[in-house]
Order: sequence, then structure tokens, then C-alpha cells
Amino acid sequence: MGCLKGHIMDKRLAQWVETIKGAFRDGPPNGWILGWPEKRHAEALARLTAPGEFFNKTSFDYWFCNTYEVYYPNSSVSNVKLTIQISFIVDAFEVYWDTYIKGAAVKPHGQVSIDDLKIDITQNVCSYLESQGFVQVPDEWDGLKIPDVKLELSEPEDVTLNKCLFRDFDG
Repeated sequence: MGCLKGHIMDKRLAQWVETIKGAFRDGPPNGWILGWPEKRHAEALARLTAPGEFFNKTSFDYWFCNTYEVYYPNSSVSNVKLTIQISFIVDAFEVYWDTYIKGAAVKPHGQVSIDDLKIDITQNVCSYLESQGFVQVPDEWDGLKIPDVKLELSEPEDVTLNKCLFRDFDG
């Protein structure tokens, strides 16, 4: 997370909530209709996440962001995946790592020492996005309920900041 503290964080959160309510006033925004760029920052992020295999997973079907996934071989049976999401609703992003069992869909090239890469890559990605004016969403804000916003898949009581900034899903 960046250098935001105390009242600055409270003010930013209040601004984001108001922006979200405005963006969703007439229902969830549709990135296809609004012409949101599908490859926003993809080239720079692909360079910053090397030697991983970079994939643009951006879709605006229930999504309100660019989504990039980067795969790193971790062992003969598992991979590590970095996910980068950049919201179109406010100037915000999130970055997170997952480990999963290898499947047929992704064929990584060679094995890398992921522990050595994770910290550097995360710092490089966050620094780059912050230099472009984006703010990393604090973990404690993810589950914040957003009243008076209607999503397509989520019940009204399940609408959260994270779902409004990045991806709507049932539950």
C-alpha cells in the first residue's frame, strides 16, 4: 500500500464511494459500450513482470477493470500466479498472488525461484502503477459494504467496494 494515512485515507474512501455511486447510478457500467481500453498499461506491466508468462484477461462481462495474469512455474506440480487489476471506476488497483496446481491451459517455460521474484515484482508493479496516478486498495477496504449500488450478480447486501471496483460475482 502507498503512503496514505489517517484522514487522507478516510477522505479518499469517501470520494471513492461517491464516485462508485455515481458510476453505478443507472446500473453497472459496460466497458464494451464505454470504450474502455482493453490493453491499458499491458506493455509496461508485461516488461515489469518478466520472466513470467503474461496474459491479458480483461473482459467487461461483470468486470470493471483491466485484468492481467502472470504465471511463474514453481515446481513440477504447481505454478504461482500474479493477478493485477486496474479499476476503471476510480484510479485504483490491486495485486495478489495465488498458488495452484498446474493445468493444461498454461504451459510455463522453465522454473524460476519465485520467492526471489515476488517481492521485487510486486514492488515494481506497485511503483509503476502509483507513478501513473493509481492507488493500491488497502486490504481492509475490500469487504466494505456499498449501500444503494445495484450489481447484476450480487445481492444488495453483498455489494462491496472490491466488487464495484473490479469484478461482480455471486456471493
